[in-house]
Amino acid sequence: MEISNLSVKFPSLKGEVTAVDGISLSIDQGKVLGLAGESGCGKTTTGLTLLRMIRPPGVVEGDIEFAGRNLLSLSDEELRRFRWKEVSMIFQGAMNSLNPVKMVGSQIADSIMDHTKKTRLEALKMSAELIRRVRLPPDSIHKYPHQLSGGQKQRIVIAMAIALQPKLIIADEPTTALDVVSQERILDLLKDIVSGGSSTVLFISHDLSVLAKMCDTIAIMYLGKIVEMGSTRDVLASPAHPYTSALIDSNITIESMNSTVESIKGYPPVPINLPTNCRFSDRCPFATQECFDSEPPQVDLKNGHVAFCYHPRKENGR
Repeated sequence: MEISNLSVKFPSLKGEVTAVDGISLSIDQGKVLGLAGESGCGKTTTGLTLLRMIRPPGVVEGDIEFAGRNLLSLSDEELRRFRWKEVSMIFQGAMNSLNPVKMVGSQIADSIMDHTKKTRLEALKMSAELIRRVRLPPDSIHKYPHQLSGGQKQRIVIAMAIALQPKLIIADEPTTALDVVSQERILDLLKDIVSGGSSTVLFISHDLSVLAKMCDTIAIMYLGKIVEMGSTRDVLASPAHPYTSALIDSNITIESMNSTVESIKGYPPVPINLPTNCRFSDRCPFATQECFDSEPPQVDLKNGHVAFCYHPRKENGR
């Protein structure tokens, strides 16, 4: 998937709200791209846009190329066939993704029947196999969502996402609100799914430790813009943008529990009628006048590692 100059804006009484602002990304087949940033930076909106789920009055501009097609030009019928069969999504909050009055096996079967010519019996057999694949007991197929734990419901949502073997899976905070043990099991399950190389994943999360475990490359997002991207090792071990460094320093680890965790000073600006300058300038300890005056350029570091900053931190002791 190639995303070029993608923007998503919403009108409001106070002005135009910019959720995603001219981002460009490339997701290679069989790889996992992580999209990280604070809540409200535009991560989920980006994922929803890739499935054409932004409804009016939202305005989407740019290009999304997938397997040689521009997704923004698909008809409603083409879009219906495209969703779930070629690109699927693991939504944040499994309970809100499931119908509370239908057994989960039937819900998986419905998604299969909607995109294939399988009979209900065949679809239910596939559902049982998917239940096994996501490591749930066989009788889970006959349970309602409220009878399952949070981790089990998340596995059902994953089963639905992989049911038709899509080329791209968008995983939006798939471990949020789960306990540590359930998080680890879900991540191991997703790694097993990707290990075959046939599925590509856009993994959206604010948790850098999760992204470090899962992703080949990482893009850091701030207030609708990509500020840094590169291989997971390069971005996390040698962050070039001050915002990336601040995110890493604010991450709580076992080693940091006996010391002071650095927080990012201030708050992101309200994304209404944003100026064309560095969006992080008001919170950045290294900002100079040019950061407040104009948008920073792309700085190429090494091996595809880039940052959008006037003062990239190439040497930071990491």
